[in-house]
Amino acid sequence: NKFLAYAGMSWLTDKSLNLEEIKKNSLKNEQQFQLKGRFEHWNTSLGGYYFNGGHNLVGIRKLVEILAERAELPFTKTFLAFSARSSAEIQQSVKIFETNRNLFGKIYLTKFNHSKAYDGPMVAAEGTEQVADWKKILSQNSAQEKILVTGSYYFVGEVQKFLSPFFNS
Repeated sequence: NKFLAYAGMSWLTDKSLNLEEIKKNSLKNEQQFQLKGRFEHWNTSLGGYYFNGGHNLVGIRKLVEILAERAELPFTKTFLAFSARSSAEIQQSVKIFETNRNLFGKIYLTKFNHSKAYDGPMVAAEGTEQVADWKKILSQNSAQEKILVTGSYYFVGEVQKFLSPFFNS
């Protein structure tokens, strides 16, 4: 896609393509570009929040791999909610979080109100706390905490909407 965009601009401006320049600019732009919900960081009066949409087993394993390499972490708390999927997959996902508790701090399992949210029974998980009102827990956090919000991208969006009034620019 990037190449086609550059080729189009080259044709429109009658300038020749410089492949080395395209590679250099593409790499620079990728490093500056960040997708919503992919290690997005917000400082709020309710803590430092990191958002990562680790919504399936592959994504959660990748999250663990990345966090194991980041020295500035672990988190003090992790909030985890899923979109619609099987209970077995959710159980496996939660197990990965439990196994890597040293990276995630206290783990809160919750649900959220969305048409694509998981609506089955809460997954029983040793070492995690199941909370019905995640907004209440978030509103009690302190500015010194490092909090991960992960799982469903829909959940990440709901939490961001809730936190937006507390955002420190």
